[in-house]
Amino acid sequence: MRKQHMAKESLWWHDRLQEDFDPLLVVDNSDFDRSSGKTFYVTLNKHLQTFETEVVNQLQQTENLYYMVILISESKPLSFVSFVQYPRTGSGPDLVTSDRPFLPEHHRLEDRYDAFARQYRLKRLRRKALKRPVLMGLKLVSLYYKHFNQAMENPFNVDEHV
Repeated sequence: MRKQHMAKESLWWHDRLQEDFDPLLVVDNSDFDRSSGKTFYVTLNKHLQTFETEVVNQLQQTENLYYMVILISESKPLSFVSFVQYPRTGSGPDLVTSDRPFLPEHHRLEDRYDAFARQYRLKRLRRKALKRPVLMGLKLVSLYYKHFNQAMENPFNVDEHV
């Protein structure tokens, strides 16, 4: 029953994000078995309209791929945004993450998300806040662990997951 509820809520958030970021592709990458939040990828390469591995790999042969990753908590109106770059094949590391957009034109998409968060009363957290210790029952854990991902082995190893 919980998974069904999470799937419905995830679909609701997906639809709102897709409306706001259209024509960019929004992909729901939530893990209902391991996560206590929703994860969405917004493709920042305007001509990338699929998440199919074959297409993504082919495009990555010629250009860097960019995504805005949006986490939305299930337990509280909290969110976190990061940016991901998959460099062109052979041109660097496999994955680069940042709290700031990689390209100047991506700043306006970050602003669009901030407006979205305000509209839906989501508090956008910064990475430092995710690391803050909070009580979960009688146990001290990171805010990220409590509200976004309780499947982590180490409840304070935030940087490995966002």
